[in-house]
Amino acid sequence: MSDYRSGIVGLIGKPNVGKSTLINNLIGRKVTIVSPKPHTTQNVIRCVLTVDNAQIIFVDTPGFRKPLNRLDKYVMKITKNAVYGNDLLVFMLDAQYGLSKAEDYIVDELKRVDTPKFLAINKIDVVKDKDKLESFEVAMRNSIDFEKVHYISALKGTGLKELLEDIITYLPISPPLYPRDSVVDASAAFIIRELIREKVMWFTGEEIPHSVAVKIDDIEEKEKVYVIYASIFVERESQRGIIIGKEGRMIKRIGTAAREDIEYLLKKKVFLDLRVKVKEKWREKGDFIRSIVEVE
Repeated sequence: MSDYRSGIVGLIGKPNVGKSTLINNLIGRKVTIVSPKPHTTQNVIRCVLTVDNAQIIFVDTPGFRKPLNRLDKYVMKITKNAVYGNDLLVFMLDAQYGLSKAEDYIVDELKRVDTPKFLAINKIDVVKDKDKLESFEVAMRNSIDFEKVHYISALKGTGLKELLEDIITYLPISPPLYPRDSVVDASAAFIIRELIREKVMWFTGEEIPHSVAVKIDDIEEKEKVYVIYASIFVERESQRGIIIGKEGRMIKRIGTAAREDIEYLLKKKVFLDLRVKVKEKWREKGDFIRSIVEVE
């Protein structure tokens, strides 16, 4: 294993650029939540991909954005800190929407670190204008000296093999940093919480803000089943009604979909008890924010 490589790769980009989709596609299973809504990821999540000649620890970060409340400020602090301590940074750019003020903000942060950087221009499956794509590369190269540039579709898998091969060449020679069967550096409770939050966001559309919070109250492991008690927090009573739905149909739909994913994770039957609670202005409450954002 003298030429084996292991290292940490930080994924950086604005909200909804495809960081979580990229990780899930590379690892081959869902390890981070994905939603069509921006600002889905609230945590820094470390996901582990082990192949024959390398182990890559991908750091999935929340998207860079202008903070609008205390929750956003806390998440942005986490995101900025995640830029440091990596062996490689992959700056993801959304080919569909191009350059914005968010990219300027990210560039300013990336200039502060000497870590090697790749540019991954994502969503090329929806942009057929090659000149447009190349103009993004030129503009970004004028700001940062990228070691490599890749054109990819995280959703379709286009260009991911080449991206992964180049990532490995920039990792230090090192034995694996995690056991070879590791997939994510987070507790089961944390992953369960994220799976429930994902289903709330998927099924409620634009009616519920992305900042819905989930807490795991208790997990009881019995002989043939896990019994999981979880609370879904919103800020207004009207939002609580939306999540519960008419005659409880929405909360049942959320619970059924979440339970299926959790059973796949735990390899055991699950009884999932969901309660919807109102906590007014929770996005401004520091102690509560830390309890739902920090990895358990």
